[in-house]
Amino acid sequence: MLIAIVGIDGVGKTTQVELLKMFLSSFYPVKLCKAVVTNKSLVDNIDCNKEVTREEIISVAAAFDMLISYNTQMNLGDDFIYIWDRYKCCHEAYFPDEHTQHKISYMILKKTKAPDITVCLTINPVVAVERIIKRGNAGQWDCVNFLSKVQENYLRLFSANENFYIIDCTDLSKNAVHKRIINIIAKYIDISYI
Repeated sequence: MLIAIVGIDGVGKTTQVELLKMFLSSFYPVKLCKAVVTNKSLVDNIDCNKEVTREEIISVAAAFDMLISYNTQMNLGDDFIYIWDRYKCCHEAYFPDEHTQHKISYMILKKTKAPDITVCLTINPVVAVERIIKRGNAGQWDCVNFLSKVQENYLRLFSANENFYIIDCTDLSKNAVHKRIINIIAKYIDISYI
C-alpha cells in the first residue's frame, strides 16, 4: 500500500508522516519515503533565458528526483506500507501544466504508482509561512501568495478523487490531525485506534 501525505510547505507533513509511521509500525512493516533532491545543485548552475524559465528547469529536475527516489525506495515488496512525505501529486500542485517542460515532467512521473490513499493537509498560508520562517529555512517560494495558489491547485486537482482526503489543520493540534489520518486509513486496512 502506498500512502501519500501532501500539502503546502509548513503544513506539518513531516510531523504527520513520522507519527503515522510510529503508529502503523505496530501493525505492519512500514517504510518512510521522500524524494531526495539530487539535482538542485545542477539546477542552481544553469543560466535561464527567455525560452526556458528557472521554474521549468526545476520542474524537470524535481520529476527526475521523484522517479529516482521512487525506484530506489519502493523496493521492499507488497507486504510493506510505504508512506510518502510528499509524492508526485506535489509536483502537479507546485508546477501546473502550463509549459512544455512541465508536460515532460508529467511523462517522467507516469512511471510511478498512483497512491492508494492521498491525505492533503491544508492550512491558512499565513500560518504556514510563519512556521517556515520560525524553523529558519524560508526560500524564495515560501510566500503567502504562492502557497495559496499551490493549495488551490491541490484542491482543484484531487477533489474528485475518491481516495483523496482533505484535512484542514488550521485549528487542529498535531494529535488531532494524526487521529483523523488514522481514521481515514482504517477504512482501507485493519487497524484499531483508541
